[in-house]
Amino acid sequence: MTTPSVLIIGSGIVGSGFAYAAARRGVSMQMLSSLPVNSGGTATANSWAWINANTDNDKNYFDLRHASMQLWRRWMQTVPDLVATSAGGFVWDMDSEMLRTFAACHKGWGYPVELLSADAIAAKLPCLRDVPPLAAYVPTEMAVEPDDAVKALLAAAATQPEQRHVHSLMIDRDRVYGVMTDNGLYTADEVILASGNGTSKLLESVGVSFEMTPTTGLLVTTKPLPKFLPYLLTAPDYHVRQTGTGQLLIGGTFKHYGASGDGKSQQVAAASLVARVECALQCPTPLEIASFSLGWRVIPKGGRPKIGRIRRPDGDEISGLYVAVMHSGISNMAAVADHGMAEMLTGLPSQLLAPFRPVSGTAVARRKGIG
Repeated sequence: MTTPSVLIIGSGIVGSGFAYAAARRGVSMQMLSSLPVNSGGTATANSWAWINANTDNDKNYFDLRHASMQLWRRWMQTVPDLVATSAGGFVWDMDSEMLRTFAACHKGWGYPVELLSADAIAAKLPCLRDVPPLAAYVPTEMAVEPDDAVKALLAAAATQPEQRHVHSLMIDRDRVYGVMTDNGLYTADEVILASGNGTSKLLESVGVSFEMTPTTGLLVTTKPLPKFLPYLLTAPDYHVRQTGTGQLLIGGTFKHYGASGDGKSQQVAAASLVARVECALQCPTPLEIASFSLGWRVIPKGGRPKIGRIRRPDGDEISGLYVAVMHSGISNMAAVADHGMAEMLTGLPSQLLAPFRPVSGTAVARRKGIG
């Protein structure tokens, strides 16, 4: 069987994962992104980058995320500079009954979750002023610095994205054979859409409507502090971790901080979020904002990942095209890229990915033989 050539659209964590998975198998590839080289992708660059299998007690989704966590760890042993900078996750963003249900369910699936009382939490987190009565702790959860992870994976794959604006997919009957860019046509046996919230527009070019329901997330980066917080903390109204450079990376939702699209509102929300964390933690020095961003989470309609081939409403499969769209791209990336590349090369479906196939797209326009 001839090894197909691959064209990856998107330079974030999902695209870089596919590049590494392809390189490990000796697959010829190119990578295109409308963003500057080494920008890390829009959603990736604005990610809190928590690698976890915390799900809403959905076994199929847990299996995907748990497998991805394990693969992340294996890749960290072989990819230079691919490292975790936080390890161990504390979660108390739900009431005590929900926490107990979550812990019992996930522990039964083999997830090493512990329920900790306030005294046990305080012992592990002496810097935490606002101690909850109960929290779930998972020692195997971790975080990476997303831009660094992208660069490490691309370096290991010996590839770099070309900066090109991708206008459309190119299709002949029911087979995609490339993309049209501002620099002309790029062709490949397999086109992988790892293009996040840009996926819908590209699929429209082959007559498929692919609905997204992205949500916004506020992310604040402080100036560096002395190291004092090795864990990831997820509270009801904030989540915080300390990066490899000593900065706090603080996330929040606008329902708590009232931000809108204008810059002044976002600045007020960022300051309120930092003030909340400064009340919750005993920090070694006062917190100062270095930067903040408003990111759009990549969420397909229905909330679950969409991975694999697209089928038209009449049931016809579009060949030569593989879609990988999801939140969280950071947690899911390793398993999706590894199993997805195996599916493309062998033609055999992955049972891990099977529950997350794209539904048949709504017809936008039947386009055949377009150029």
